[in-house]
Amino acid sequence: MDRGEFIQNRPPQNQGQGLSQRFSQVANFIRNSETDYNKLHSLAEQIARELKLNSTKIRKFYNYVKKIKVLGRTADVKKDLNRFVAVLMYDTGREEGKGGLRDFADGMRNVVEAVKNHANIDKAYETFVDFFEALVAYHKYYEMAGGREGGRVR
Repeated sequence: MDRGEFIQNRPPQNQGQGLSQRFSQVANFIRNSETDYNKLHSLAEQIARELKLNSTKIRKFYNYVKKIKVLGRTADVKKDLNRFVAVLMYDTGREEGKGGLRDFADGMRNVVEAVKNHANIDKAYETFVDFFEALVAYHKYYEMAGGREGGRVR
């Protein structure tokens, strides 16, 4: 199946839902310890289609989150997630007027709060990383399929 066929056969979008609502659904997925990863990846795809970020920026944040897992310091996950949110908010403040980053930051902050407050933070963190990995992959796919490179139209 080529890229064009995939785009035509993708699941229908819920036109009335915005990024905020989709990020809230991801947070609820984590809070409720859901295990339907098809649903999680579908949400990641829907969010990725709407994000107005370049792939370098989203990849920077993903690498930060992924590094937490690599370090393997379970006791410091909350602390490291707080640091991630601080870095995310700092970048958002630096790029005032770029609504795409603000929408992303607000949504991710909501999801991170669900992870930090979960009774099984390790499981919640793994789910968050799975979501973020899917988000990065779908974002890159739609960025290239949509004729955008680096967030700009070619």
